[in-house]
Amino acid sequence: MTNPCFRYDILKEYVPSLNEHAQVLVKRLKEETDKDFTRISRLLSHYAFDVAFEFVMGAHMRAQESRTEPEFLYATKRIFSLMSRRTTNILLWPDFIFNRAKSGKEVKKHIATVKAQARSMVQEEKQKYLEGELKFSEDGKKRSLLNMLLEHHLQMQDFSEEDIIEELITFIVAVFNQFLCSSFHPSFECLFKYK
Repeated sequence: MTNPCFRYDILKEYVPSLNEHAQVLVKRLKEETDKDFTRISRLLSHYAFDVAFEFVMGAHMRAQESRTEPEFLYATKRIFSLMSRRTTNILLWPDFIFNRAKSGKEVKKHIATVKAQARSMVQEEKQKYLEGELKFSEDGKKRSLLNMLLEHHLQMQDFSEEDIIEELITFIVAVFNQFLCSSFHPSFECLFKYK
């Protein structure tokens, strides 16, 4: 499912993490068996987000284990929802109208939330490199996209922290979409192909 976003040899390193997140999902699903009705979409979206966040940021969000939705996840889901609504309403297609509409202002607020949290994580990881807590990794060691981009940024200095933030958000959205859509039904996967 994540092959459009990551090479296979990178994914192999994350099999134990995928298994760990899947075990948490199975546990959560078992808890739901006593109920008459379960919204599986929430459980799957939390699973997808945990996987995406770990691949991209190298951190455990633990959305599945939390009873409340993490702010980053909530903001991401609201952006998807509002932008989907925009595509079905021809009046909201022009940017100058959408940006002034209530939904456009809400999207802007949620984008700021996502960027602020990503910026915070980038600065925290960068500080660890600068203080020597994290070393530039050798080949064969598991690294997140955040670490790879930061290492490149610190060694080559050919793109900014803002560029890193944009790339991280793009990959989180891509991996989250890929997992979420293919979890519901394989035919949804074609809606979010990234080439």
